[in-house]
Amino acid sequence: MTRREYEGRTELRKAGLHRLADAEALRDAGAAHTLCAKYLAGYAVECGLKTIAMEVFGVWTLTELADRLGVGEDDLFHHGLEALASNLPFFGKMQKSEIWRDFTYVNQWRPSWRYSPVRSSRDAQAFIEAVKKVRRWLDVNRA
Repeated sequence: MTRREYEGRTELRKAGLHRLADAEALRDAGAAHTLCAKYLAGYAVECGLKTIAMEVFGVWTLTELADRLGVGEDDLFHHGLEALASNLPFFGKMQKSEIWRDFTYVNQWRPSWRYSPVRSSRDAQAFIEAVKKVRRWLDVNRA
């Protein structure tokens, strides 16, 4: 399978919802799964930001979004949440909003957590709650 099969707006929106549900299930499964829960929760924000970017710029795929932003397609497959958000029209509003504190916390997310032999994280509940707040804020302030 290629990444093109999963780069569409609809697929990314659904993936974000599923990853957040997966994160909550892993968190609820116990301490041995909490770092993975945080990892998946971070992906929920990434998928949400990419979905919103496609909506804002009126495109349906990440390839089209890359063309619209004038960047290489591979630039959109990085995982920097703040870098993604900074391309969106509401970024300044977000920085001035109360949500910025939660976003800054969530922005600590690293895809490299998937390689960590550590399985538990004491702050998984707080991280997932911050992710949910950020996603709610994004849903309301997406334009």
